[in-house]
Amino acid sequence: MPLIGIMSEKHNETEIIHKLNKKFKENDINSEIITINEKSIKNLKNIKLETVIIDEMLPIEYKEETNHLLKETKYILLNMDVNNNFDNIKDLNAIVITYGFNSKATITASSVEEDNTLLCIQRNIKTIRQKEIEQQEIAIKNSSSNKYVDMVIGTICLLYQLKIQKNEKN
Repeated sequence: MPLIGIMSEKHNETEIIHKLNKKFKENDINSEIITINEKSIKNLKNIKLETVIIDEMLPIEYKEETNHLLKETKYILLNMDVNNNFDNIKDLNAIVITYGFNSKATITASSVEEDNTLLCIQRNIKTIRQKEIEQQEIAIKNSSSNKYVDMVIGTICLLYQLKIQKNEKN
């Protein structure tokens, strides 16, 4: 059962949780998604997360708790457009997958339209089951008005090999 943590602003966090729960349910996979914020971080000392989505890093005063939580994490999905300080994650063993509109991100959007996004995988990534996903573009149907949410959902679908709702045109 995937155990996923999310560090994000409240409105993005709520939408990501809702959409991820729906995706896992569609694929008959039980999952647990928890929020990581200033109130919850101290209570998560003994939790081992498989994947952490970092849309917004916690303030520096929580660096020790954040590092402890991320120490055993397998995958970190990092929004590169808002997180340019990698001090918290550079010494970890996790596989870091960056996303955003930054040209150096692992997963970016090469085309964004009202109804669909063309996700561009710029570096090979391994799924949870160790399947190699090569560099490619994947047209997905947008499920949110927030393109970062669509990128996160698309990335999680790739990592966990969930069905992606592809654009009808392609």
